Amino acid sequence: MWRLMLLGSALVMLVSGVLVVAAVLVWNGRALERQFQVAQSALGEILNQRAAETLRLAAELAADQSLSLRLDSIDQAYEHAPEGQTEFQADQHAIVLQLARLGPQLRALLVAYDRDGEALAYFDGRDARFVMGRFTSSLFGGDNRASSAFATSGAAGAVRPVPRSELSLPTQSEFPDWRYVDGQLTQAAVAPVFARPDGIRRQVGYVAVFVADVVTQLDQAARTAGLSTRWMLPPGVAPDAPDGLNAAARQLPAATVPPLGALASGAVAARFETAQFMARVFSLRPQAGADGVRLILLLDKSGMRIRVAMAFIAAMLVPLLASLLVMPVLKRVLRRHVAGPLLDLSAYAKQLLAAPEDQVPAEVQAHADELLQLRVVLDGLVAELAMREHGTELWASVFCCRREAIFVSDLGGLVEYINPAFSEISGLKPDDILGRPASFLKAGLHDEVFYQKMWQALDQDGHWSGEVWDQKADGSTYPQWLWLSAVTDRQGKVTHYAGIFNDLSERKEQEERIQYLAHHDTLTGLPNRSLMIERLRVALLHAEREGHQMAVLFIDLDRFKLINDSLGHSVGDGLLQTVAERLKRAVRASDTVSRLGGDEFIVTLYKIRSTDEARGMAENILGVLAPTARVEGNELAITPSIGVAIYPDHGLDADELIRNADVAMYHAKGQGRNNYQLFSSSMSELAEESLSLEHALRSALDHDEFELFYQPQIEIATRKLVGVEALLRWNSREFGEVAPDRFIRIAEESGLILQMGDWVLREACRQRAEWNLAGIQDFPVAVNVSALQFRQPEFVRRVEESLRLYGVPAAQLELELTESIVMQESSLTANALEKLRQMGVVMSIDDFGTGYSSLGYLKHLPVKKLKVDAAFVRDMESDRADRAIVEAIVSLGRALDLTLVAEGVEQRSTLTSLGKLGCHVAQGYYYCRPLPVGEFLSWYREFAGEAQRLSVA
Repeated sequence: MWRLMLLGSALVMLVSGVLVVAAVLVWNGRALERQFQVAQSALGEILNQRAAETLRLAAELAADQSLSLRLDSIDQAYEHAPEGQTEFQADQHAIVLQLARLGPQLRALLVAYDRDGEALAYFDGRDARFVMGRFTSSLFGGDNRASSAFATSGAAGAVRPVPRSELSLPTQSEFPDWRYVDGQLTQAAVAPVFARPDGIRRQVGYVAVFVADVVTQLDQAARTAGLSTRWMLPPGVAPDAPDGLNAAARQLPAATVPPLGALASGAVAARFETAQFMARVFSLRPQAGADGVRLILLLDKSGMRIRVAMAFIAAMLVPLLASLLVMPVLKRVLRRHVAGPLLDLSAYAKQLLAAPEDQVPAEVQAHADELLQLRVVLDGLVAELAMREHGTELWASVFCCRREAIFVSDLGGLVEYINPAFSEISGLKPDDILGRPASFLKAGLHDEVFYQKMWQALDQDGHWSGEVWDQKADGSTYPQWLWLSAVTDRQGKVTHYAGIFNDLSERKEQEERIQYLAHHDTLTGLPNRSLMIERLRVALLHAEREGHQMAVLFIDLDRFKLINDSLGHSVGDGLLQTVAERLKRAVRASDTVSRLGGDEFIVTLYKIRSTDEARGMAENILGVLAPTARVEGNELAITPSIGVAIYPDHGLDADELIRNADVAMYHAKGQGRNNYQLFSSSMSELAEESLSLEHALRSALDHDEFELFYQPQIEIATRKLVGVEALLRWNSREFGEVAPDRFIRIAEESGLILQMGDWVLREACRQRAEWNLAGIQDFPVAVNVSALQFRQPEFVRRVEESLRLYGVPAAQLELELTESIVMQESSLTANALEKLRQMGVVMSIDDFGTGYSSLGYLKHLPVKKLKVDAAFVRDMESDRADRAIVEAIVSLGRALDLTLVAEGVEQRSTLTSLGKLGCHVAQGYYYCRPLPVGEFLSWYREFAGEAQRLSVA
């Protein structure tokens, strides 16, 4: 028998192993094919996207008016100048700058050619390299071989014109070409450049774009899909790898190799296999079958072999382990229930047969078979009794270990049995409950109808469950979930009732806690937005039915973010708790104070008699919050901006009232903060205008709607130009010229100030580089930096990249920082300021005197200038307080050896007074208003000429 079992187990192991291996091979093949399809789709999307970007960039360069004018100028110079005497270095400088505007975006190589196909200049966006000159190069030769870099054949203007056919430019088509450049495979596109100098459209040159990181992206996408790549170049460009994959792929007919790009949708990839790899081959040419670059996707077979081997081993081991576990149990069962009784029966029969016939009664001989059967039955009964005894002990053990309380009562309701959990939950010992009716534990919270329905369900259905309140031994009540069942005998007659229950007290507490947290703010304990909206909607229904008014007050704390950023969130949280307590004391008991989040609160006033009552409550809140609050040793001033909306005048539902109160609150902030404003329809129009401005602002960068204006800074003593400030201006397609005070606030609130600030920084550096090339190198350019922009971890790196990109010395860039930025005593601020100082960037504090400054901290800051705010300078001749503030700031700056710049100088008398006080530099309309770059250059030349005449005189 054991041999047969072992043989069967071995057969099962072998069959299961073969079936599992077959299933794994089928599944693995399908999974690998899906893996290739996913990779093909991903690579095709990347290739199409980058191809479109390359073509777009080539077309954008070709359409650039400035570039076409420069190429036309070079073309005219070459045609009309004597041979060997052409000179167009200034035009090449301008071409390089135009290429540098777009090169870094795609990290691409951009090349400009003249009409004859000679390369004039290129800009390498990968490392900001550029070369100027009239030169030829083998870089783009027809054999596609790699070369080092552009090789200048001679000095600018002294090179023989080379026909375009010898340069073998990339072909202009609807899909980019591929070129092998500087040891890298690049995607290349070319576009002709046209000009209309005399009204006649004519071609003046070409522009070409070579993008190298397409190959890297395709490789990364393949690795993400679990595949490796191999690039197959035309014969002779690169030697075959030792594994010969290129040679194997090259044997595939060209017509069977589909393109990977836009034409590859649904195409079946060409494939081949080696001993080590499974491969799929695609063409990177736009037409299928064209000779050129191919991409081979490879999958290593070793992983597949390992999976098959592991599956086979697992399929063999599982039946083996199962057999080893089952065989002892099966052996014991057979011995106990089959072999044992048979052996006993055989021994009894042998005794009967071996006994002498004269000693065996005749009736026993006649009923020997019955006796043997009786022996078997008796042995079975003994085994069954032993089993039932074991089962009874097991069930008793289960009842004792259950965490739920269990009790059994007779038909009269007297308790006959309880488990230990019953005593733990109720506090009653067995002697206190056994033999007594279970009803004496009633808490008295349910009426008789409740119990009648319970017993009725128990009699009809045989079971009942539900929540019941009972009392414990100490008299306290608690909720429990009770299951009752009727216990019947074999005839189906009810003999007992069994009950199981557990204590719901902890669960009820958790539910109440969850309910509280779902509707209350965890920091202040105030109702949150959801509970406030729910209460407000109910109150609006009552107000509509009873015909009375209501009010919603939207409260926002002024400059709360500054407290959080400068003193830490723990201080901010303590301040919010103080505000919550004061607001609860300020309102009536029937009103609701809730917190929306952050530093925003809402007060709902029920049943007000008039608008004046809401105004009075707003004034009361202003007064309650006016005293300073002491939080963790800090004396903090609290000022709120409050918006008030009245039902039904300003809204008929909760959302409309809250929205209009929010609009009124922002209007209060615009009125100087620390006040309240009642909503009006004009405010809603302003809010809609702000929203429209924000939408237009998001697309302003893409549409080139921003421009920098420049305002000079003049040294008072010498009348010398010592700097210019770059000021952002917005000429919107939709709104026309938008004042900075209208869109800067929106940009800061929406976060768009980050993109705008980066653009201003790059554009200012680009303009400074252009001035340097033009020989205008006397002054730095000052750029305003917002607090949000400065707090970005990569701000210093962005400054460094902008300077390096355009080759501008750090000393020619000045960053104007507000007091709120430089006065933050944080390690992040200190590290950023120190890195900027080490770079050589000049830093100044803008609008000094409008914020708050720590003089002890100020003397340690690496700043060189203080700019006196125009609000103090403009009226210093007529306002004694403004003059005193200016004198104090000038004295402080001179004591700290800082350069003082006065903004807003509009009159001669103001300039004279500033000079007498010791102020160094003046800026304002007295000298010049902010001008676009062209007008500023005209002003600069006139100012420089006047300064030269004065110095000669």
